[in-house]
Amino acid sequence: MYRTLLLVAVMSLMLVACGGDESGTDDPTSTTAAGETTSTAGTEGPGETTTTSEAPAESPGGSVGSIVVDGETHEFTDVYECQIGQDGGSPDYREFGGRTADGSAEISIVYFPPEDPFASLTGVTMERDVDGNEWTYATSYAGSDGVFTIDVADDGASGTAEVGVLGIDNPYGGENLLTEWSFSCS
Repeated sequence: MYRTLLLVAVMSLMLVACGGDESGTDDPTSTTAAGETTSTAGTEGPGETTTTSEAPAESPGGSVGSIVVDGETHEFTDVYECQIGQDGGSPDYREFGGRTADGSAEISIVYFPPEDPFASLTGVTMERDVDGNEWTYATSYAGSDGVFTIDVADDGASGTAEVGVLGIDNPYGGENLLTEWSFSCS
């Protein structure tokens, strides 16, 4: 009896690991509306949201991200996280994490739609080494005193974000910088 139960448990685990059931596959009718744009401007309460439609951006053939800060472009080609949609959650969810090829900067971009309970976690954070000092560029959460916009595409997202900068010898002294960011997942 014990061997039979053990065999059934092992077989069940193998079926789950091998995807023996198709109930978890994506339903093509629940795809994201490409080109959805959401803008959240800093207000005392939740920001206003607007939606427009545009054609989705073309994928460059691999997962990649970039951000433009103060006129300087940083490319993130060492990608360790690129997620479109969320299991059990919104198909509009987006997450990207990557490093520059030389390892001098790392970025995290997370977007939860405004109606999601985790919407306050939406934002952009970049860690960057500048002459041996670590600078952190980070947004306030969406709907607070920062600006965050997003254009949701089938293969990623793009938008803008106001970031504050912390770090030794940073010349920004508490002012916010408007950045432009984008990423696509292959």
